[in-house]
Amino acid sequence: GTSSWTNHLYESFFAGCIPFILSDRFVLPFQDLIDWRRLSVKWPQDQVDGAMFAYIWDLVTNQQHVVEEMKRRVDEAACWFDFYSSDSSCSPYRGVLHDLEQRKRMMPRYLHPLYWGI
Repeated sequence: GTSSWTNHLYESFFAGCIPFILSDRFVLPFQDLIDWRRLSVKWPQDQVDGAMFAYIWDLVTNQQHVVEEMKRRVDEAACWFDFYSSDSSCSPYRGVLHDLEQRKRMMPRYLHPLYWGI
C-alpha cells in the first residue's frame, strides 16, 4: 500500500535530499538495484533523540565529503523513481519487473500439490 511515509521517500529523491529513514519495518524498493546503505541513513525509529541529532550534525559539519558522495548517489538513483525517465535501463518500470522476476524465482515451482484426494 501507500502511506505518507512511502510518498516522502519518493519525494525526497526529486527534492535532491538524502533519505533519512525512520521506519524499522519499511521495505525499501529495488533493493537489488539501489545500494541504499550508500545513499541514505536508516535510523531506529524508537531512538529519535539527541544521539540522532548529534549524528546528523557531525555528518553535515564534519563529513561534507560523505554528504556530497551520498547526494551524488541520490541523483544517480533518482531515475528508478522517475516514470518519465528517457533512460530505459533505469526506470521504475524496469525496477518493478526486476522485483517481480526475483519474487517469481523464489516461489515454489508448483503452488498446489500434484495430487490430492488420494
